[in-house]
Amino acid sequence: MKTEVSISCHCTLNSFSIPIPTSSLPLPSRICHCDSCRRSTGSLFNISLPLPNATSSSFPLGTTLRASVDEEGKTTTRWFCVNCGAHMLRERVAADGSGGREWVVRVGVVQGWEKLVKIEAHIFVGNTTDGGGALLLPRLKGGGEDLPLYSEGVGSDRIILPPPSPLPSAFLSSTSPLLVQCLCKQVSLHLSRPSSSSTHLPHPSPSPSQLSSSDSSSNPWWLTILPAHPSSHFMAKACVCTSCTTNSGTPFFPWSYVPLHLLSLSHSSSSTPSSTFVAPFDPRTLDALQSFKNSNNPSDVERFFCKGCGASVFYTQERRAALVDLAVGLFRAEEGARAESWLEWEKAVGYVEDVEESKGEVLEGLVEGMRDVGTGNSTEEENRATRVRKQIGTLNGLFVLFRSIGFIGHFLDQKLLKQPLYRHPSDDFYISFADNSRVVVQPK
Repeated sequence: MKTEVSISCHCTLNSFSIPIPTSSLPLPSRICHCDSCRRSTGSLFNISLPLPNATSSSFPLGTTLRASVDEEGKTTTRWFCVNCGAHMLRERVAADGSGGREWVVRVGVVQGWEKLVKIEAHIFVGNTTDGGGALLLPRLKGGGEDLPLYSEGVGSDRIILPPPSPLPSAFLSSTSPLLVQCLCKQVSLHLSRPSSSSTHLPHPSPSPSQLSSSDSSSNPWWLTILPAHPSSHFMAKACVCTSCTTNSGTPFFPWSYVPLHLLSLSHSSSSTPSSTFVAPFDPRTLDALQSFKNSNNPSDVERFFCKGCGASVFYTQERRAALVDLAVGLFRAEEGARAESWLEWEKAVGYVEDVEESKGEVLEGLVEGMRDVGTGNSTEEENRATRVRKQIGTLNGLFVLFRSIGFIGHFLDQKLLKQPLYRHPSDDFYISFADNSRVVVQPK
């Protein structure tokens, strides 16, 4: 018996199905954190579904799928959609040691993928320095024990991540720009540190929830001010909406919110940030980027991905033109893949409702992991709701306080008069509509 696996990129230009023996499901898979997976997608990790017996003739290679420029040479080839940039397929050396080739598909473009795979471990965690996305997904929902972490492939040295702790002040006080670079290095940018001046954008920048930036919060929703340090943090969130997953091929996508005036082109292809900038920066002027608009999305939404390796780079909206979503997987931060000297991670995962029906143990585990690692709320609606609850709580507290003062005053007054506490007759405030004499306006 065969199970048809439905595969489709975001724009549906590449939509096909592959039969897999039902008896082989769920297929074993690992969560990969290698530099190549992060920098070719823009995400923090990737998960692939093996395709037994698939060959190159099974896919529209070279027509609607483009081969990625890959630093790994001939050991692997990635394929992404020529229109929307979704990473879909990868051809690699077979994992069984036979020396043959095998095909895998990125789970972000597979319908109902959580029922088809069995996650066994995190691999290539050593590439991340700080544990990267492995800290966001330490275990599967209901899995009990943490997933094993390997420095490289399965069988390499095991890694034990320390609990989250504050970064050394050297990272937080550094004023050097951050290199933001894709796998093929055709997209190479520099990001400057945010500061108090970053709050004054040249255009209004409403939050993703379309709330006005003139909200009651003193700080912009996308920036965290740290008074103890000369730098501040950009807000970062994990998104699992179907748009982001099918556009990237990854099961979740990490975005940071960055003002365009803090970005500039890098003249260097090295991993060491230079101090040479070209400003101002506009994504549409960079030849290495290809844009994509989907008629199913709001008309002001535009995504940008690298033409060379297919890495997702930007998500832009006209209503907040001065602020862009920038892919965290491209950050080359010295402290590690999560770039915590630059980013403040949100507690909740964005747009979980998009995958509520198909959500399994992996995404449930991610929701729990983000709750443990993150520091804020996922959306401005939640930030505002928290502030409203605090305001209502303050008003309720004042109400109780003043009522208590009045009651104590009345008690002391009645005690001085040597009289019991006054009680209004019940018919003073209880109105029976059956008795018209107690109704202010007589019915006609």
